[in-house]
Amino acid sequence: MADEQRPQSQDPWVAPPLGSDGAGSGTYQDPFAQQSAGQVPQPGVAPYGQPYAAPGYSQPWGTSGLQYAPRSDKNWLGITSLILSIVGVSLGGVIFGHLGLGAVKRGEASNRGIALAGTIIGWVGLALGVIAVVLAISFSLVAASTYEDDWTVEASSEATTEGWWDEPTPESTDDWDADLAQPGDGVFGLEEANTYFLVYVNGALESEQCLAPSSTAGFDLDVVDCSGTHVGEVFLTAPLSELIVGDDVYGDATWTEMYDACTGAFDASAGGTGVDAMVDWWVFAASDDEELSGEDTFLCVASVDFSDMTGSVFDGTGGQSL
Repeated sequence: MADEQRPQSQDPWVAPPLGSDGAGSGTYQDPFAQQSAGQVPQPGVAPYGQPYAAPGYSQPWGTSGLQYAPRSDKNWLGITSLILSIVGVSLGGVIFGHLGLGAVKRGEASNRGIALAGTIIGWVGLALGVIAVVLAISFSLVAASTYEDDWTVEASSEATTEGWWDEPTPESTDDWDADLAQPGDGVFGLEEANTYFLVYVNGALESEQCLAPSSTAGFDLDVVDCSGTHVGEVFLTAPLSELIVGDDVYGDATWTEMYDACTGAFDASAGGTGVDAMVDWWVFAASDDEELSGEDTFLCVASVDFSDMTGSVFDGTGGQSL
């Protein structure tokens, strides 16, 4: 009877005796056996109701909900782009601007606005620069073409009038001879000789005659004897019609004919005398009206600056009068 009064052990590791509650079926119930599928233990709760995880620490390794600020160690790219674009280095601004925008996309920079502004300003500067270069080249080409045309016209004009035939014509301007001696003034000097081509001569013109300023109304020069005072000596006369080429009195070919005629006659008259170093010669057309024509007389006149002199410059008797 003593065994019946002994209290039963509560040790869970000891199997209950046969025939007691829970073993009436003759089976042993393992306390560690899996529970039925419908009795899935709740997370964080031990099979026997013992908690093993502290609340709030169920996912200590998770990263959800945490925010990180972008890096800014390459912000200098956008800043450099904006500075270069503002100071006019547009190409550099564009290059650094795109580099800065790329750094923003990769999270290496945070100043997208500055990089974008530098890029836009840089592209605008490049466009304006290209337009300016195109306009400058266009203006340069136009200016060069205009200058070349003007130079060609001027050179052609100088070639036509340069040297011994550099005399204006009465038809050139209305007041071109305002400061020159007029017919009948009794004056005909170097300035008049270098200006006038058409002259009014009083007297019959022949070679080896001399000319003096005329005081007769309507005449520039009088035909005089070379032994008297005069300003020039005629060494060749010819009908002007024999020297006009193509009916153009003032054409280049006509002037060339006149020049060649006077050069040949002067060399023939002054050959061996040594006067060619002291004496110059001029060409004139003697007329009795204001229009040149083939009926006028062509003159080659030798002189020493159209100053007063006596005698002939070709026979050694001529000399400047003091």
